[in-house]
Amino acid sequence: MRRAFVGPAVSLLAFGVVLGGALAVDASSDAAPSALVGRFKADDGSVLRISSDEGGGFVLVLGDDSGAARLDDGALRGRWDGDGDRSPRDTPGLAGALREGSETDAPEADAPAEGEGYPPERVPPPSAAPAGPITAPLEAPEGRLAVRLGGRLFVREDGAPWWRLPSGTRADLTAPFQVIELRPERREPFDAWFEERYAGTPVSERDALAEWGFGRLGSDERTSLLCVHAKMKSDEVWSVVGPIQWVGDGGVLLFEPSMPDALLQRFLSDEGFGDWWAASRDSPWGMRSRFRGVQLHFRGGPIVNVHIDFVNPGDPPGGGTTSWLEELALGAEHFIVDLQNWSENHTTDRVLREVRDSGIEVFVP
Repeated sequence: MRRAFVGPAVSLLAFGVVLGGALAVDASSDAAPSALVGRFKADDGSVLRISSDEGGGFVLVLGDDSGAARLDDGALRGRWDGDGDRSPRDTPGLAGALREGSETDAPEADAPAEGEGYPPERVPPPSAAPAGPITAPLEAPEGRLAVRLGGRLFVREDGAPWWRLPSGTRADLTAPFQVIELRPERREPFDAWFEERYAGTPVSERDALAEWGFGRLGSDERTSLLCVHAKMKSDEVWSVVGPIQWVGDGGVLLFEPSMPDALLQRFLSDEGFGDWWAASRDSPWGMRSRFRGVQLHFRGGPIVNVHIDFVNPGDPPGGGTTSWLEELALGAEHFIVDLQNWSENHTTDRVLREVRDSGIEVFVP
């Protein structure tokens, strides 16, 4: 018989009330929030894996970066119930030193294949070093979810598109995705998603809204948005973007401006944009970059349209000025490429390629 380690039973802390483990969840839910299920990593390379079962149970396996089969401190198994009580199993709670406790018989089990973990009831004995208590979920830097186990902070490594973005990009996009007040019809689906993913955790609605909004976009729309964001950051005009209203897949973004209309036009003018080459056609106002090539074009109104043109007529990027006569050939090409045949030319792949070829780095998760 292989002997499986079972740690001590301890109390469960749910929303600050001691009910019977210290990994807190909403006591009204019979399952762990999905954001607590996954891989958490500490600065020293230790890895904590939390998984769940259909009955609302969970499994914690503490190991190293090579996989759950190489255990440093053993595994825990427990359960969340709707009333906050533990179910009557011969299993440990979520707090206390992981190595302490008694042993219990478990079925004989072969070692797992490479890359697989031991089943929760068939874990090898832990090492001599205790892991220490595990805390309630807490918020780590950059809004990530974390738990503290012993003296180590384990931060969740989330594979969702939002969490694969650089932290600076997430910071730029968080405020523009706060659109629930503008779109009340989104409140119900967001609340349902938030309850399933983050209920009982310290993650704020503001951070969750950005993750949810970005995640609802299709792959091409996310890539398109990141291209527009990278170009606007390069041109130092991203600050004009308020709540995002719509994201296209061909390098187009509709948004409410973060400043009054007159101030917005003055700001863009100071940054080298103007009403050249029919920039305001079919719009209350319009402004495009003074430089040629892959550039931004704004069409104004209560909702602002900003998009990337591939052949913007204008001055050479390196400096100097050209007359409208010298730019006439560029204007004709712009009409064909960016107006007459927009849908054929402005595919997501080409937008990404054109922006990168212009010398701007775009990270796409």
